[in-house]
Amino acid sequence: MAAQAILITVDDRVRLISAALAATSWPEREQTAQRFRAHAHARATARQMAPWRDHPAVRTLDALLSQGVLLRDIYTLAFALADSDPSDSAGPGWLPPGWLDDLRDLQEAAALHAWWDEHHPAWALACEQAAQALDGIHLATFFEPFFGPSIPSLALMPNICYPCLIPLGISAAHAAIALVPPRIAWGDGEPWPFHEDRAYLLRAAVTAFGQVLLESHLAGHRSNGAESTGDGPAAPPIEAFLSGAVALELEQILGAAEARAYLLVESRTNGARVLPRVVEALKDYLAAHAAGQYPHFAPYLPVFAAHVRAGQERFSHT
Repeated sequence: MAAQAILITVDDRVRLISAALAATSWPEREQTAQRFRAHAHARATARQMAPWRDHPAVRTLDALLSQGVLLRDIYTLAFALADSDPSDSAGPGWLPPGWLDDLRDLQEAAALHAWWDEHHPAWALACEQAAQALDGIHLATFFEPFFGPSIPSLALMPNICYPCLIPLGISAAHAAIALVPPRIAWGDGEPWPFHEDRAYLLRAAVTAFGQVLLESHLAGHRSNGAESTGDGPAAPPIEAFLSGAVALELEQILGAAEARAYLLVESRTNGARVLPRVVEALKDYLAAHAAGQYPHFAPYLPVFAAHVRAGQERFSHT
């Protein structure tokens, strides 16, 4: 069987949420967090959507963000509910009544399909660049030893609108979606083209896909207590797994030097001094999996969590 390639795609459900996001306070929030120059299409969309800041769909989205609803959950909702289903009853508890209808009204009132058609060349170029950067990379093969052979389709959308600073992993029917912005530049420079920093795109893809796949994997194995320690249930160290997985994949695809550079940057900028121990724990798992000791990652999770805690305790005293 041929290895599963990453599908490069553009989805109007994502673009609708992103266009609404451009009319909220989100762009200002991002600039408050870090000064940078957004992609030209994102800047243009913010100007295009300015007249719609008081639209009910935009006001509701801004309120949801202020209430702490995660962007990832909002985008996941866009995939979870069929476009033809006008009912809010199937949504999560935080979904305000009528918001989906308001979003559809915004899409028509703001003529967003025409806007996206006008900017098709920018989206097509982003897809071309992302496809070039990820050519020959089969992340499903990388994730199979952890989560089994039934890896869903992996689809990456290069996002040239908002959000600009964070990749998002979105769970959709029979697919995992990675929504990835271009890497921002220093100062007032334009963001990097996707194909000019392959390591960045690979890091973002592993992080986004890995979060969706790990959460789904653990949810499917909770009934057997695989993520519990001797003291009862423990929060799985998802961030540690994702960072370790990034380092492993960088080493496999781009070489040991790229992986070491990533470990060094994470240690210096994010305080992740425990990360080398995390990587060793994941390598130990892969060896044990290959030897038939673990069929998948869930039974190994208590061991992995213990490695992470031991590393954290060690560095907390230094």
